Amino acid sequence: MQSDDATRPVYHGAPFDDDDADLILRSSDLADFRTYKVLLAKASPFFKTILSLPQPPTEPIPLRDGLLVISVPESRAVLEGLLTAISPVAPHYPLATSFDALLPLLLAAQKYEMESALVNIRAHALGDLITPANAFRVYNFAWQHRFVEETERAARITLERPMTMETYGPELHIVVGPALQKLWEYRTKAEQAVGGWLRRLQLISLFPYGPENPLIPWRKLLTDDCPGTTRDDVEGDFMDESWLIRKWWWNFFAEAAKCSGGVVPHVALDRAAFLKALMQHAATEKCDKCQRMLILDAEMIWDDLEQDLRKKFEESIASFDFF
Repeated sequence: MQSDDATRPVYHGAPFDDDDADLILRSSDLADFRTYKVLLAKASPFFKTILSLPQPPTEPIPLRDGLLVISVPESRAVLEGLLTAISPVAPHYPLATSFDALLPLLLAAQKYEMESALVNIRAHALGDLITPANAFRVYNFAWQHRFVEETERAARITLERPMTMETYGPELHIVVGPALQKLWEYRTKAEQAVGGWLRRLQLISLFPYGPENPLIPWRKLLTDDCPGTTRDDVEGDFMDESWLIRKWWWNFFAEAAKCSGGVVPHVALDRAAFLKALMQHAATEKCDKCQRMLILDAEMIWDDLEQDLRKKFEESIASFDFF
């Protein structure tokens, strides 16, 4: 049996314990919050309507310490978050430990039409909780509720994982069709930009460096007299033609262009794999020039590669409209 104490309301305490409060909100787990009618009416059209309705004469008026008590179905933690978001107190959101934990607070703010609360909760809590593991679900929620900033941020983070049934299978049933279509278009645009730039980097190893074809400042480091340079037939746009190919460079970017782990630059490009490929080539081919490049220029080349790729990526998604 439950004790009387377990079924007896308790005051939540500071900062919702003002002596001049004129209303009590009671949570589903029997925590009482002392607050103000005018504060709720200003923050919520829902409560403004509730507070304007006359009390039915046949029903007893719920009171505590002379104050009207309004019971709500939200938990103590959710109610604390709502009142924090609309009150002149320091932001404090105990539910902001994960997106799933914060979701009931977001839904309650929408239910009670608390626009200012939504703004505060999103600003102080939601954005920091988006991770590769939950980005797909956050994107769906944000898209349905027209949260532009969170939609864009979550969509961007989904690019860090493959968009496959293996990745998102159990979650696909929760995503509305138009939202999924937009995410697919966004991803395709990013993939085309990243994949296209990686393929261009792959082709840089084919062309001679010179004033008429400078391409990139460090292109001259890929010299034609490297022992690892071979004359091979190149498929695709260069079918039936023979080209000088720097094998290690060609193979590295051919693999990177597949974007198997995602499409954002730091996923598509792997610094350690690049340096390893160059190191193995320099050691195997006993190429003095490549060994000097590894020691003197490899980090600079990589930084330029990553900067160029990131620029292409940012340009590809900057103007995308989700709505």
